[in-house]
Amino acid sequence: MQLRFDRITWSAHECRTRIWKPSLLRMPSVVLVLALSAQQASAQDTTRTRSDTVAVELSPIVVSATRTPRSVRDLPVSTTVVPGDEVRATPALTLDDALRTVPGLNVPFESAVVAHYTSNGLSFRGIGGYVTALVLLDGVPLNDPVSGYIQWLKVPAELVDHVEVVRGGSSSLYGTYALAGVVNIITRRLQSNGLEAGVSYGSNSTIRTNALGSVALSPSLRLTVNGNFYDTDGYIRPIPSERGPIDIPGWSRAGNGFAQLDIKVSPTASAWARTNYYNFYQNQGSPLAWDGQRVFDLAGGFQTRSESGQSLTATAFYQRDVARTWNTDPITARGVDEFMSNFHRTPANFVGTSVQWTSASSNGKASTTLGFDANVISGEDQSDVYSAPDTFAYHEVGGGTQLIGGAYAQLEYFVTPEFEVLGSVRLDGWRNQNGHDAKTPGADQQFPNRSKGSLNPKLALRYHLGPAWTVRGAVYRAFNAPNLDELYRPYSAASYANVPNPALGPETLVGGEAGLEYADGPASLQANVFQNNLNDVISYNPIAFTPVYTTQPVNVGKVRTRGVEVFGNWDLRNGFRLAASYTYTESIITDNPPDTTVVGNTQGDTPKHQAAASVGYFGGGWSAFVQGRYIGKRYTDISDTRSIDSYFVTDVSGSVGVGDHLEAFVQVENLFNKLYVVSEYGFDSRGAPRQVFAGIRTRFGMGGR
Repeated sequence: MQLRFDRITWSAHECRTRIWKPSLLRMPSVVLVLALSAQQASAQDTTRTRSDTVAVELSPIVVSATRTPRSVRDLPVSTTVVPGDEVRATPALTLDDALRTVPGLNVPFESAVVAHYTSNGLSFRGIGGYVTALVLLDGVPLNDPVSGYIQWLKVPAELVDHVEVVRGGSSSLYGTYALAGVVNIITRRLQSNGLEAGVSYGSNSTIRTNALGSVALSPSLRLTVNGNFYDTDGYIRPIPSERGPIDIPGWSRAGNGFAQLDIKVSPTASAWARTNYYNFYQNQGSPLAWDGQRVFDLAGGFQTRSESGQSLTATAFYQRDVARTWNTDPITARGVDEFMSNFHRTPANFVGTSVQWTSASSNGKASTTLGFDANVISGEDQSDVYSAPDTFAYHEVGGGTQLIGGAYAQLEYFVTPEFEVLGSVRLDGWRNQNGHDAKTPGADQQFPNRSKGSLNPKLALRYHLGPAWTVRGAVYRAFNAPNLDELYRPYSAASYANVPNPALGPETLVGGEAGLEYADGPASLQANVFQNNLNDVISYNPIAFTPVYTTQPVNVGKVRTRGVEVFGNWDLRNGFRLAASYTYTESIITDNPPDTTVVGNTQGDTPKHQAAASVGYFGGGWSAFVQGRYIGKRYTDISDTRSIDSYFVTDVSGSVGVGDHLEAFVQVENLFNKLYVVSEYGFDSRGAPRQVFAGIRTRFGMGGR
């Protein structure tokens, strides 16, 4: 992937014909209305010729690093902006795949298309853990309320304006989940009537359709809708040498419907309201094993800004999430038959609100931000467990409620125009209550309510050494509170069980970073060094080996991560763009009382070396993009005895304009059909084989961001 920071230069035609991930929503009436309303806007587009060139100088504005709008180059913390057109240019089916080459970001090695949805965690800089990064959609949490995993398929590429990636502990502004960093996905805010629609088809009978449209309902009210559908027969995940009769291709399908109203209340105030419905089901690679989710959410916000520079922002959201999992066990290892060993239904509700006030000093040298947020999460896991085929063992329900809130303050002070000091601090509190575990036949348990708090500061500095050079540094403390899954969710299968731990405490992190950036015109280069010390690591430790292997999450041990990130971009202005990155990460266990023999070993699933490079050409009515990504050897457990070899994968894509409103494209993932392993849990699971997709898209109007 190409990551770019300070400049984007396009031709006018290119702005309409950049590679994207096309799709088409089957909503004839809405599509017809949007297409008709787009005709006037598109008429102006058709008068342009492919030789028209408009130079656009952009210094991306981000909000997640400081919770206030700032130019990315002027930030005192290391931040990467991935433009939406770059997301759509990458030959990837989902957003997690499109972000794999962002330096410092640790995405699970299996795509969200094939991996069990509870495996879609996220972290930074080798910190590891199940979920140690906060993911936001326009400032609203995208993390699952019970387990913290990321619902990547809820965000189709067509909706993305840009993605902000903030490295380093960010609990001083965001609280829990921001232990290692923050990813904020910003959706497109369209300014004119228009329609984008497309469809693609390819390997494994994969079809993807999408339609995005916008229409002004009045001078102060705009409606944007998006519909997305995805369906694939999938591929067999075990490598050929480990396949058995039970293994079948893992199919998956997902649908997503999105609608948003943007309201201009006054020249200085605006509001928005949105709803989204997401439905996802997938097979896990055997006839009876599959899982799914249905998520409905509502969100809204209001912002006002005075002439004196003060601003007030408020948001609120509600999410209803129901996840289901059908887990199986083979009667014989990788044999012909299997039986349903357990079924889980996990309903959850997530309600939250936040308010923030920002004021700049009259001399422009300082800015103060104050804010608070509060969230209520309730959920439970309802499971039926079978000990053998058609042999019911018990029914179990475990769950509870978590109240989380925090207040924060931030001061941005410019000692000189070149030298900035930024300090922030946040006080968080949370209460776990109504914890319960009811087993039939069996005993009922009620767990005591528990409350906890955490104070997390951050200090960051930024100094411009000259027109092109900037130096940055930051130190911080951060935390990650245990979620309802770790606190109250029991899990059982024929050969494995997990016992929840209602006494679990938070993970805490103390770390720092320093970086140097060069940015001059079309060229940008950045280098960072970092170190983090993670304490009270939440680890799933064995507590019994008979009659089944049983684990429990506990706070135990310490981990130290440190490393180097180097990445750069170069826009050659003649249509070619180059990008490259390299990350070295050392993640070492420094303390583990239950088993001191692993001290000094590498934390599992953390490769020391990762690199990526890309070259693209965009212009003249056509485009081409080639990307290579390298993942180094990594151990899969803390004993450093099981490992996965390194691999290098090449992806390509290209497009060509056909007339003024139509574009044809092709995308190829794993061009050389490399056989590589991405995980070994139960079996060696292969990465995606070569997959070829082709399609068309059309566009009318769609001006603005």
